[in-house]
Amino acid sequence: MIPSSQPNPTPVNGGTAMILGSALGFGLTPMFAQVLMAGGFGPELVSLYRFALPCLVLLPFLALRRGEGREMLRMIGLGAIGGLGVVFYFRALDVLPASTAILIYYTFPVFSLLIGWIGFARPPTARAASAAVLIVAAVALVAGPQSLSGAQWAAAVACLVMPLGFALMIQYLAAPRRAMAPMRRLAGGMLGQLAVTAPVVLWLVPEVTLPDSGTMLAAALGLAVITTIGPQLLFVLGAPRAGADRTAIAGALELVVAMLTGAWLMGQDLGRTEVFAIALMLLALGISQSGGGQRTRTPPPAAEIRRPWPEPVADRRQCPRC
Repeated sequence: MIPSSQPNPTPVNGGTAMILGSALGFGLTPMFAQVLMAGGFGPELVSLYRFALPCLVLLPFLALRRGEGREMLRMIGLGAIGGLGVVFYFRALDVLPASTAILIYYTFPVFSLLIGWIGFARPPTARAASAAVLIVAAVALVAGPQSLSGAQWAAAVACLVMPLGFALMIQYLAAPRRAMAPMRRLAGGMLGQLAVTAPVVLWLVPEVTLPDSGTMLAAALGLAVITTIGPQLLFVLGAPRAGADRTAIAGALELVVAMLTGAWLMGQDLGRTEVFAIALMLLALGISQSGGGQRTRTPPPAAEIRRPWPEPVADRRQCPRC
């Protein structure tokens, strides 16, 4: 085993702050999306703008350094899974009540713990498990699960791709297999998302509408920069510092941001149930952050890193499993 240093709370606080910043940006997505939809954009077209514009901005960062090809392919693959989840999510909204789809999406902290335990050999702590249960309970209060028919069950199962993809992204970004500049990592993920969503959207919406007013253009740019590039970059930077479990819990607070902005800026109701749900989510965040700082480690030589997958090596004598 690789020995850990003494607990150092600074990386945890900094990493968690970045994840909370990303949750703030992600939570503003409904506000910009509703402006675009009020101007005639459908949800599929909104998702296309959300991924296409950032890809154009990040295009220069797709230039790779030597040895980064496989890591870029991993990021494109993770982005493609996320893009597939977005497609299934929007299609599910044609069949499922919106509240049910929202509830399914915010199960991602639970899936993150399970994927980390099964796929990455990271058993969840009692605090993380308790916080994940509180998150799901809070979302259930707001969304209110409803009974489903046969066709709706199929849509609900397909909708699970979105939280599963996000949970897998959290676990991988917490400890990537290879170092890569954050902007290149972000560009790869965006390219994967666009590669999946663009063909589907262009098939469903043959005519792409351009913003026809200053308000629509500002909303499209806000969707691309404020709710996508900025939050995604903070997420890529913060996940390795905060750790997978704390990232999953803190990331779920985007629902709090969405509820508060909906109430303050868009006149939506914020009743006792919503306030209690917000309190539960803040309690979950507090539980996940308690217990001292995360133990930080100096990265060991490549031959000493223990992963659930074998590392490629040029000399077999350097491989601890050979």
